[in-house]
This record gives sequence, structure tokens and C-alpha cells, in this order.
Amino acid sequence: DIAELTEKLLADNLAQIQAIVDVKGPRTFENTIVPIAKYEWNYGKKTMPVLFYKDVATSDTLRAASRQASEKLEAYEIQLSMRDDYYDAIKSFKEQAQKSGEWDKLTKIDRRYVEHCMEDFELNGLNLPKETRVKL
Repeated sequence: DIAELTEKLLADNLAQIQAIVDVKGPRTFENTIVPIAKYEWNYGKKTMPVLFYKDVATSDTLRAASRQASEKLEAYEIQLSMRDDYYDAIKSFKEQAQKSGEWDKLTKIDRRYVEHCMEDFELNGLNLPKETRVKL
């Protein structure tokens, strides 16, 4: 059932993001960025089968269920892209890594991935003071 699968997917993903946010102690590439990359990879793999049917199913019911799932997942992704605590986890890692020298030991690809993660949040204004942000 697509609706049930979507709810489980969202619950699992929220738990994974919360685990990243809740890391105790110093942030490292291994405890912050690697879980984010794994999360993104798995999220894409798990959502594709759910979203596929909205475009190709011959059953109106299946197409409608997939469209509904697509709307829920899109709303989730928007909410996720506006989470201060998630952005702060990535930002905190970068700052700590630069101070400790870990940043210079990362590959160019790893540094670019971190920058890309931060850019997504910053395009949404999370780098601005909270009082100047647009309220949704």
C-alpha cells in the first residue's frame, strides 16, 4: 500500500535526521556527513518506487495514491530544508573541522559535498538572522 509505505518512509527518515541532529560531542565527518550522504542515497532509492506510479500506472487509484504520496514527500522535503537544527549540525561540523584541521584532510569531493549541503539551506535563508527570515 503506497500510503502506508509513504508514512513508514517519512517516519524512518525523520528518525534518521533526528539522530544526525542529536549527535553528542564533537562533530566529525563520520558522525555527521557520512550519515547525511547515506540518508540522501537511501531516501532516493526508497522514494522512486512510490513516485514512479503517478506517471505510468494504468490504474486511476494507483496513480492517485502515488500523486498523494508525492505531495506528502514534497512537503516533507520542504520542511526538512527549513530545519535550523539540521543546518546547524552541518555548519557546526564544518566549523569544527576547519579549526581542527580535519577540513584540509578531506578530499575535494567531500568538501564540495559539505558545501553543497550548506548551500541548499542557505538558499532557503537559514544563514540569515532568524528575525529577518520570511515566516512560512
